[in-house]
Amino acid sequence: PIERPYANNNPLYLSPVLSTQNPLALSERDLTGYNENTTRNFQSSFSLTYTAPFLKGLSLRGVASYDANNYQSKGLHKPYNLYTYTEGLENPYTPVPQRSGTGNISNHHSNNNAVTLQGYLMYENQFFDRHNVNAVLVVEQNQWNERWSNLTRYYTSFYTKDQIRFADRQRMENDGLENQSASLSYIGRFNYDYEGKYLAEFAFRYMGHYAY
Repeated sequence: PIERPYANNNPLYLSPVLSTQNPLALSERDLTGYNENTTRNFQSSFSLTYTAPFLKGLSLRGVASYDANNYQSKGLHKPYNLYTYTEGLENPYTPVPQRSGTGNISNHHSNNNAVTLQGYLMYENQFFDRHNVNAVLVVEQNQWNERWSNLTRYYTSFYTKDQIRFADRQRMENDGLENQSASLSYIGRFNYDYEGKYLAEFAFRYMGHYAY
């Protein structure tokens, strides 16, 4: 290696490197900070099928699903010092401030959920031992919601504590947004074959979409 992580090879003094990102410094949580992320997911699905007794080959099916996601993250980027070494000085280790005025703490939160409803009308039958018919009609509805927010405060003078409340109020940023979307689809397919030799198929889909 052409660079050394320590000033004068002294492990008590981390030194600057050309990339400005001393990996040993960044690996020390108490010195430079940390990033923490938590994700929670929930997925569910339920289906019910009904076979009609009054018409051979006819069945109905309903499917419902609900998915939810929660994401939280916390990032702490502390100001810290690296050191250069100059032989002959009374104090040969000179501090080199890092993240001066740009150290910060941030919290990010997001929640989203999705609901899907599907209804199936299915028919399958054979006539005269030669004619095979298969048809499916589907109605599908989707709803999706999202909400997120981001909070950041800076340590413009000095580091206090790893809590948003205790960072400086003179410089802070926040952002957030809510999104909603929905769609409704009609899907159909019809298949016919004669003795498995001659085939015909027709399919369609129509979808309307809403986003806010």
